[in-house]
Amino acid sequence: MAAGGGGGGRASSSSSAAASSSSAGALEASLDRKLQAVTNTMESIQGLSSWCLENKRHHSTIVYHWMKWLRRSAFPHRLNLFYLANDVIQNCKRKNAIVFRDTFAEVLPEAASLVK
Repeated sequence: MAAGGGGGGRASSSSSAAASSSSAGALEASLDRKLQAVTNTMESIQGLSSWCLENKRHHSTIVYHWMKWLRRSAFPHRLNLFYLANDVIQNCKRKNAIVFRDTFAEVLPEAASLVK
């Protein structure tokens, strides 16, 4: 029985990798939609900020896509993205997602140059 269980574990780990890859693609597509649609309302900023903090294990992907949208957006939308980053950074300690502080710190110098 243990041998059969071990074989099943190998099969499930490869299907887990495929599911993980698929879910990562779904996360990125969802994130792109959310970042493109964020507006300058408190509800929009706080809603997306909460989503980011709930998905803290993907902090690198979230900040990468945030920066991607910052580069390609017009100035008014860039400001919305900065409001989002501000909300995430201010709430990351309280939400036990402090990794966002360091991840955003890596890109903020370039990001700031895009809103001058």
